[in-house]
Amino acid sequence: MSSLFERLADVKAKLLGKPAVEAPVPFEVVCDCGHRVAGIRRKGYQIAECSACTSAIFILPADCYPKVKKPVAKEAPAPKRSVAGPASGPPNEPERDAASAGTSGESVSPEKRKQGGKSEPRKEAAPSDQEVILIDDDVIRLPRVPLTVRIRRIFTPVRLLGVASVVLVGLTAWWMIHQRTLEEARRTWRREMDTVKTAIEEGDRGSVATAIKKAVDAAIVLSRDDADARDAKSLLRQVQSVDAVKSSSSDPVSVLADVTAAKVNNVEDLKAILDRVNGICCVFESPLVRSTENEQILVLNSPLLTPSGRIRIQVDSELLRGFYGQVGQDNMLFIASVKDASRNQAGSGEWLINLDGRSVTLLTSELLASELGYDPKLIPETADILKRQLEFMRTDAAQRPEPEPEVEEKKK
Repeated sequence: MSSLFERLADVKAKLLGKPAVEAPVPFEVVCDCGHRVAGIRRKGYQIAECSACTSAIFILPADCYPKVKKPVAKEAPAPKRSVAGPASGPPNEPERDAASAGTSGESVSPEKRKQGGKSEPRKEAAPSDQEVILIDDDVIRLPRVPLTVRIRRIFTPVRLLGVASVVLVGLTAWWMIHQRTLEEARRTWRREMDTVKTAIEEGDRGSVATAIKKAVDAAIVLSRDDADARDAKSLLRQVQSVDAVKSSSSDPVSVLADVTAAKVNNVEDLKAILDRVNGICCVFESPLVRSTENEQILVLNSPLLTPSGRIRIQVDSELLRGFYGQVGQDNMLFIASVKDASRNQAGSGEWLINLDGRSVTLLTSELLASELGYDPKLIPETADILKRQLEFMRTDAAQRPEPEPEVEEKKK
């Protein structure tokens, strides 16, 4: 059995290691009298007695804590050389005796120590030539990683290639979809424009309105700005304006023609009349002249008289100013809605109607003009007006956008 336990102990020692053998820790202390007291430290403290002067000396116990790793020595600066003094003679006899007594273990009497003059100072442990630094295993200080290293760690070649592949695939898919959309828009443009041409020849106004809307949407996708695209956009705007005219119950001249003097003098009735006029969309055929108060405003040059007073209709439109610069005071055929209306009570009692310049639409289609009562077959002059307006709508001057109302107010 003993051999088995010994084998198990050997295996345990190989796996876990053998326990450290407790070696005796000696001590050597110098007494106040100069005698050295030596011995072995115990687990507890002890009181040693000097054999020379019988003084009691406290001895610390042995260190109960485990030993740490071997300290790392730091290089110390070179020792300073002491400057040699004047040559001295041989050492004094008391010093020699003290040295010999210390090595031999004999005590030196106080009388002998006093013979040399001053008493011998107490010896102190000489400082170590090297500074000892202990390494703390629990504290791990990592160096700061530079910014360039962090960037290289984040944007690795594999990640960059992955992102580039995703972007390339996305751009390729977008390009294929975009090209397919453009091709579909081209087919739609050709098909719907053929439908519009056929519908105009047959006088089918409903088919014209449906096909021209699809053709204009396709032109916007294709970013077309040629003469055909401008004709299509102008025709769509005319279709929408004709629908607005048909949705209006009457025109402003008819509304004001039924106004009596009693209604004009009544504030509530006058307000109700002006509210009825606002927003009405109608067609106008008349030459235009510039206003004497403001050159930017064009006034209809046609006498409009009602029992309640004269009617003055004026408009501030970039489109009409451009067309007026080409044709002068020739007749124009256009659609516009009423922006606001007022009455000059203090003066001659004139009605003032301001048209919305952004709603102005020049008629160029004979089919739509006939629908509003201006048939070129019955009125030869209307065909000339539509032809002049069609040529103007194809120019760049007709494509200038109308200024915003806020911009106009700021200018005023």
